[in-house]
Amino acid sequence: MILPWLEDSARISGAATPDALWRYLVGNVHLRAMPNTFEAVSAFQRLHRDRPAHALRTAQLICTDLRWRRVTAPLIVDIEQSGILDDRALDQLADGFLWEDTLAWPVPEQWLRDGTVRVRRGNHKPGRTAVVIDRMIPPPLRRWAAARVVGHQPRRAADVLDRIGGMDAGAGDATMAGLLDATASLPPEARVALTELGCAWPNGTVRLRALKLLAETDREAAIRSAAIDASATVKAWGQKLASQLPLRDRPAEDRAAAERQQPTRQAAAPQPSLFD
Repeated sequence: MILPWLEDSARISGAATPDALWRYLVGNVHLRAMPNTFEAVSAFQRLHRDRPAHALRTAQLICTDLRWRRVTAPLIVDIEQSGILDDRALDQLADGFLWEDTLAWPVPEQWLRDGTVRVRRGNHKPGRTAVVIDRMIPPPLRRWAAARVVGHQPRRAADVLDRIGGMDAGAGDATMAGLLDATASLPPEARVALTELGCAWPNGTVRLRALKLLAETDREAAIRSAAIDASATVKAWGQKLASQLPLRDRPAEDRAAAERQQPTRQAAAPQPSLFD
């Protein structure tokens, strides 16, 4: 008997065409969490290295599949860096992950003709009515998309901020983190404003990202803010950053703690003299 996870891997790795992979991923939801991106990226590259047509649709399905829910962040980076999707396709991918509440994946017409998908209500006319499958968009994809959109189109930063207001907390936090990731492409005053906003954000991951930006220009201010942060992770980061400062430049509490940890030097014992 073939183990379910082994059969699943074999079907993904052995898909001979993009359509075969699509049918398998859509029709066989698997709750096992892949430990890495290898199978997804290998299948994507094998199917589209010499056949870029429909690569965008394959990337959309792979990135939103539950199998890779624990490695979504590195997966989208691997897909981007594979070189298979050009800038236009990557922009389309980012737009779908950022501006939509769910990703609407269009069902191929052939699936309707051969009965893979059936429309039970209304009239479906090939080429006129789109039938889609809604795919949930994990937060790491929101973060990547926001960083790409603002990195390539800085003027859209305000639009992304408006978009965050209409998102749930998890998606909004991830999108804000992506916006902070892209601040290098923004004018100085916009970077400062977004960093200040990020430092006051309710989510600790976003605050940490903002404090790292602040530390690039004002390390002492970042350390002070981290020291009073509610997140233990942020505090630990601040303490590590403070430990890299010369002792005289550290906050008073850190100086005192460092001095307490220094070993007490014992007076050296007098050396015996040849004339004693």
